[in-house]
Amino acid sequence: MIIESNRNTVGVFRQFATQALNTNEGGSQTSDNIKKIQVLIERRRREQYGEKNLSREVLIQWIKEEINKDHKLLVEGYEIGSLAELYADAYDGYGILQEFIRDKRWSDIKCNKYNDIVTKGPEGWVLQDVCFDSEKDYKDFVQSVFTKNGATVNDNQPLGNCIDKDKKLRINASLSDINPLGPFLVIRKQMGYQLTEEEILGKNTLNEEILSFLKIFVLLEISFLFYGEQNTAKTTTLGFTLDLIPESIAITILEDTPEITLRRKNWNSHVTRPYVGESFKPVDLKDLVTNFFRESGQWLCVGEVRGDEAYYLLRAASGGNPTCLSVHAPSPELAFNRLVFLASDSTHMDTDTLKFYFATYYKMLIGMTTEGGTKRINRLSLESDQAGCYVDIFEWIPGGEWKRNEYPEWFKKKAKSLADSGKVSQDLLKKAKVIE
Repeated sequence: MIIESNRNTVGVFRQFATQALNTNEGGSQTSDNIKKIQVLIERRRREQYGEKNLSREVLIQWIKEEINKDHKLLVEGYEIGSLAELYADAYDGYGILQEFIRDKRWSDIKCNKYNDIVTKGPEGWVLQDVCFDSEKDYKDFVQSVFTKNGATVNDNQPLGNCIDKDKKLRINASLSDINPLGPFLVIRKQMGYQLTEEEILGKNTLNEEILSFLKIFVLLEISFLFYGEQNTAKTTTLGFTLDLIPESIAITILEDTPEITLRRKNWNSHVTRPYVGESFKPVDLKDLVTNFFRESGQWLCVGEVRGDEAYYLLRAASGGNPTCLSVHAPSPELAFNRLVFLASDSTHMDTDTLKFYFATYYKMLIGMTTEGGTKRINRLSLESDQAGCYVDIFEWIPGGEWKRNEYPEWFKKKAKSLADSGKVSQDLLKKAKVIE
């Protein structure tokens, strides 16, 4: 669904670009002033730093110096400090897309062509009233984004993926004759912080009883997975659950984009590296999972499974390492089907055998959904007392609250054993309704 933007509601950068920098009548946001700043700063950078990037502080200082030397770069209504910040965003940031990256309402920015830019928010896609000067300027911009992030996309290599680690962005682009409409660009934003217990309870993602249950379950060091459709907070809630694991357990997180950030100290993270030229070997999630076994790994997490790393995760789980993941699927049945499909290219095991192994090692399944703008757990299942089968423990009643069913005996025994050994309190068992 595409919703037309309210053209009277514009961000600071758009006001700056449209009203102050002599933008032409066609709605272009690329200005002569911004281009001049980019040329001047880039020339100084190459002369003084070579191929090294500038720090934000040096960049802003240089811009202030250029403004003081050329008063035509001044803009009425802006003092030099704030003006330099805006110019810096245009140089070091993402130009006319910078305001959308900064604006927390938007999760995705998509350029279908040079004069067709949409952003994704809570109500769907919104058509924005900004555009590039021309298809050539747009193509140059796309290629500069990849160059800035150490990657390559060009006519010979028309499909590209890269990440901006500092701004936590996942970027995809395609060029050349594979796109009838011209260059195509998608920027996806990732959350750079982890929710606290108070925040996740306040968002109604889960309740106190589910939270207490999760605190007990992670102490069992048993593999689990999250499933759900796009934009249902799978990865966010997965990261929150990881923070419930004691510091005595080491966690390794593998992702395409550094999305999960934990509050704990005993964790490390690796990200994939796309193809960026013949001199650099790409690193995929399968490579990272294999490397996990060589670095004294303990608990392994893959933010989102999209390929044959599913099989290597299963191998880790079967070898005694607890693992967790998220997978794009609307139900537990389809989650297992997708994992089996993704794993099948790396093994000769038949479908039924693969599904049996996934069900054997992943004993907790957590389904996420979005209802009325609220992202929450809508179904939490545990392996039943019959191996390979599951029972729904928590179910969300739409428009109401969570319904809890009886825990399987194996879980109650293990939870009580944790209490007997002093690892959890009797009070926590009561909050989770394991005991009365």
